[in-house]
Amino acid sequence: MSITWAVVKGGYITQPDPGIILVDGDISSQYIYVEVGLLWDINDYVDPQDPYKANYAKLTQHIGATVHALRKYLNGRLSG
Repeated sequence: MSITWAVVKGGYITQPDPGIILVDGDISSQYIYVEVGLLWDINDYVDPQDPYKANYAKLTQHIGATVHALRKYLNGRLSG
């Protein structure tokens, strides 16, 4: 099962393509550079009646799911 599909099944996103993970590495410095472009609907996290009131619990949960998916992806790529 792919990481994206696991996140979809978890109910965090409703479409199978929430964003793009770009990974690059520099062999000489042994650094890995990761860019995560996410496609999230801001209306899921901000109250339309009060635009200064954010749903921090939901945002924190979804960011946690993103970090978890990235960790699993990198673990799979770097452990093999």
